[in-house]
Amino acid sequence: MQTDPLAIGFFQSGSHTVVPFKECLLVPPGWGDILNFLEHSLRHIGSSVQDLSQVMLRESHNHREIMLILYGRNKLLRGQVWERLAQDIRHHFQRVSTVASTAGHDEVVILSGRGFLNERLAGLEFAISPMAFFQVNTVMAE
Repeated sequence: MQTDPLAIGFFQSGSHTVVPFKECLLVPPGWGDILNFLEHSLRHIGSSVQDLSQVMLRESHNHREIMLILYGRNKLLRGQVWERLAQDIRHHFQRVSTVASTAGHDEVVILSGRGFLNERLAGLEFAISPMAFFQVNTVMAE
């Protein structure tokens, strides 16, 4: 089975084949809508989309903010095309506070938004950057 180069979903076990999804019970409510919007938007970008390798969403449990991180294929995703996409996503999905780009190492470009999401853990407030390691299950951590 050949994977659609723009498919957004989960990797099939033991392979690099992406199993697309439209809605999934494994992801928080609203993420499917964001990912479907992203996939639809990427189909209109053109050749620049070949630079995208992976997408990650993070969500603040207490504040319900969402951060979208676009991973470039060995390069940061920059420029008008990516900034416009980021702004469109934030316009359509008010809970998305940040859209960022990285190539998987420490350098990050904020395409739109504040550049962090807020989370509360054990009564303390944290500003979490796109590449920060942070316990995603704050309820369990407390």
